[in-house]
Amino acid sequence: MVASMAAGNETYFYISLCWTLGLGLLMAFWGSWRASRGDFARSRLAGSSAGLLLGFLLLFLAYPLLRAALTLGQDEFGKLVPGLAWERLSDSRIWSLNCLVSRQVCGTAWHSLLLGLISGLTTSLLGTVLAFTSERVLPAFRKPLGLFAILPMLMPPFVVGLGLVMLFGRAGVINNWLEESFAWSMGRWLYGLEGLVLAQIFSFTPIAYLMMRGVVQNLNPALDEAAQSLGASRLRILRTVTLPMLLPGFSNACIVGFIESIADFGNPLILAGSYNVLATDIFFSVVGAQLDFGRACAQALVLAAFAMTAIAIQSFFLSESRHVSISGKSDASQAMQLPSALSFSLASLSVLWIMLLIAVYSFAFAGGFVTTWGRDYSPSFEHLLRGFTLERDESNWLLSGPAWDSLFTTLKLALIAAPVSALIALLMAYWMSRLQFVGRSLMNGLSVLAFAIPGTVIGVSYILAFNVPPFELTGTGLLIVICLVVRVLPVSIRSQSAVIQQIDRSLDEASMTLGASLLQTLAKVIWPLIRPAMVAALLYGFVRAMTTESAVIFLVNAEYELATTWIIGRIGQGDYGLALAYCSVLTMIMTAVAFAVQALFGDRRQIRRQEMAANR
Repeated sequence: MVASMAAGNETYFYISLCWTLGLGLLMAFWGSWRASRGDFARSRLAGSSAGLLLGFLLLFLAYPLLRAALTLGQDEFGKLVPGLAWERLSDSRIWSLNCLVSRQVCGTAWHSLLLGLISGLTTSLLGTVLAFTSERVLPAFRKPLGLFAILPMLMPPFVVGLGLVMLFGRAGVINNWLEESFAWSMGRWLYGLEGLVLAQIFSFTPIAYLMMRGVVQNLNPALDEAAQSLGASRLRILRTVTLPMLLPGFSNACIVGFIESIADFGNPLILAGSYNVLATDIFFSVVGAQLDFGRACAQALVLAAFAMTAIAIQSFFLSESRHVSISGKSDASQAMQLPSALSFSLASLSVLWIMLLIAVYSFAFAGGFVTTWGRDYSPSFEHLLRGFTLERDESNWLLSGPAWDSLFTTLKLALIAAPVSALIALLMAYWMSRLQFVGRSLMNGLSVLAFAIPGTVIGVSYILAFNVPPFELTGTGLLIVICLVVRVLPVSIRSQSAVIQQIDRSLDEASMTLGASLLQTLAKVIWPLIRPAMVAALLYGFVRAMTTESAVIFLVNAEYELATTWIIGRIGQGDYGLALAYCSVLTMIMTAVAFAVQALFGDRRQIRRQEMAANR
């Protein structure tokens, strides 16, 4: 398996692998030594595994970022040049404000910042609207909204951009209809800030909805009743009681929307036009004619600084605030009904959003199954068969289409990365939630850093760190798997940590009092209780590995071509039909996997209740 993931000179690969394993062994010995000093509940096995995981984060997250920061001040010969780092960071192409005083464009940093602020705020507001609609206005909308919230996560990130092109592009359905009916064209408005914001609203609003739905569900209706008993109107209760309680969740949704927006690579690649942003400029600085790693590092660090600053600002303003709405007291209060005019407005906006979302995705998928979009709309499987050709010789079927290799490579690497990331996340979540040890804060900080750093920054850092000895792993499938694991870890850790923190520590203590080791307790007590979260982490890891593009686009090669990067290549050639047909194949695969997981594990809690009732 390991040998099959090497590329190029296998000698260099195995030397690098030995260095990597040696560092891991050193960190495992360190963890075992700390366990002998009282950390990790004196479990040497737990200490060794925690040390190994900490070493993993240091080598594949901290080290690449430090290497990128060092490259910022180096010239093309690798020599440190005083003042070069500042020159690159202050480049006018990044920070220029000429657009304010002339018809020239502004720097990419301001473009990304403006896009992130607009998209982050807009998606959070719309996500809040959808959450209130599903929980307070039209509860019957919960299932369809939940479906449309999950659907974008099962698709490549640039499907929305392609769908908008099918609708509003120069050959789009709406634009063609306007030209034929009224001799009026919409022009190129879609290719710029307006089109990017629209695409990101459709792409990231479902994430904001999922976050805000949980916040709205946890609002304590007793607070509304108390305010109502004091004579407050429904509008005043909404303004002074309900909305302030939403602030932490809303700020989290804004931060996630902002980071997703500035890190978005697929939609700007299709819709940015002359509105250059950092994520795509980093890519073209590395793979374009420029081949300027120093400039790419400067842009990557600016992008990372934006993300980290946003998180720091949120933490600063919310650190002194208390927004508690759930207590240990029982409560049978009913949620307050919203004012009628507001309820109607929320419902109308939600229905409009769902209709537009259906239209965008429908046309996106239809684009892969018509002859020529904009000219000949007759149904056709030409694009699908062109990518996924099946031929038969005398005795066997042959997969001869050009898309098969990238699909099977993606499936193979995703099936490796998903269980590895879920297992690492389980161990890290348990160690950080239950144990005290030296390095715990560092491990937690690195996991937060992995969430905040955009994928484009990770990709550039990996090229710089792992393209030279002693860790020469660039061009191998192993490095792609590691990159996928690092990108998935933060969300998986937090989802499993949230469940572990709900489990009373007395269960752990009772198990170990009866003679079980720490790992036996984890396997026989904790694991059965967090199995749904573990399965969710496994599914999330698989889906993200199948659809990610911003980080791995720098790491793929002819031997390890992934589905998303192959599709981006077809988009660059203007072959939208084949690109959309491939997106449909990916979506069907991931939807089938999601339904299979739901069928296998979705009713476990109900089965467990029935078993408990039968045993009484």
